[in-house]
Amino acid sequence: TAAEFIGGIVSGSLALLSDAAHNLSDVFALMLSFAGEKMAQTRPGRIYTFGLKRFEVGIALINALALLAVGGYIVYEAVERYHAPVPIRPEILLPVACIGLAGNAISIFVLHHDRHATLNMRAAFLHLVYDAVSSVAVIAVGIIMFFHKWPLLDLGIALAIVVMIVFGSSRVIREAMRIFMQGTPSTINSKEVYASIAEIKGVGSLHGLHIWSVSSSEIF
Repeated sequence: TAAEFIGGIVSGSLALLSDAAHNLSDVFALMLSFAGEKMAQTRPGRIYTFGLKRFEVGIALINALALLAVGGYIVYEAVERYHAPVPIRPEILLPVACIGLAGNAISIFVLHHDRHATLNMRAAFLHLVYDAVSSVAVIAVGIIMFFHKWPLLDLGIALAIVVMIVFGSSRVIREAMRIFMQGTPSTINSKEVYASIAEIKGVGSLHGLHIWSVSSSEIF
């Protein structure tokens, strides 16, 4: 992250700076995700009778919102640079972007096995995947810049990273809010559950059917 921030400033590349900002959000996301997983393992008590299982959902929501904030900053910086273009030095941009890609690749490998375990883990893994994709795009910009000085290409890649961020974050936010609002999980059809219970011999009618999640992995 530090290498990309310094490299982005020296090279003048907004795409590299946006990748660095995304990387920085990854650092905080992984720290929060680790804390969320540990807190979710807390045993139930008299006050929190389900334990703190929903804590990991809150952390996932914070991570997704942080990504949107990063995206907003990138858009602002892109507009500023469109009106006042900054010269880009590909000889610095390219090797630094490769460092960023290597770091993300290692992190993705470490989290790959448990990426679907909880919403929190999916949010953390999402940070890393989108950052790796953006690093590849930045590397492509660096290669092209050796042959063609197109500053708008750098801005275009930065904005493309924002689109990916918004798309991925919105999914996590929707799922986290569904859990907090005690909505029926997206993987369950409440009408089918109702019909299945109504078909049981001896059941005349069904009132007050509630299907909700304590966490992203526990449904009641």
